[in-house]
Amino acid sequence: MLWFIIGIFAAATGEEFIFRGIIYQSLIEKFNPTIVTLIISLLFSFVHSMNPNVEFFDLINVFLAGIVISLMYLKTLSLWMPISFHFVWNVSQHLLLGSPVSGIDFNQEILEFDVFYDDKWYNMFIGNEFGVEGSILTTLFLLFCVFYLLKFVKTSPYQSSLNFRNRYLISKLKDE
Repeated sequence: MLWFIIGIFAAATGEEFIFRGIIYQSLIEKFNPTIVTLIISLLFSFVHSMNPNVEFFDLINVFLAGIVISLMYLKTLSLWMPISFHFVWNVSQHLLLGSPVSGIDFNQEILEFDVFYDDKWYNMFIGNEFGVEGSILTTLFLLFCVFYLLKFVKTSPYQSSLNFRNRYLISKLKDE
């Protein structure tokens, strides 16, 4: 189980460094953050489209998760919250719910969540072979997270000032 947790942490950290750490940060310096958030979330969804057992609705939720995680970065200007959320999301859905993580079943669950794959309506509500990420409950949760992050979470003034200072210094270096 320790190797499972280490592997999930490494995967979540790697994905966040690539998507929010490298690509996202370099694009929001040049383009509108809203458009960049949508593009990165689409790319995040596209990469997950190659996972096993994926269906179209699953990708909608992965897209929404990409928006949530990008907003977390925008509000904190740090990768710690996106990495933490991604890691806790993946670990909890598998270890606690016994659900596959983005279509991958690791067989390391603490509790076993028995999903009835024969019932289409049940699967839409609670999850499918892709995992709980393919459920309407997840859609509602992610939409709530987007609303909460946009409405109630303010960017830290300290983080904003650091970001402004860094951008100023980078622009000075480019001018030289």
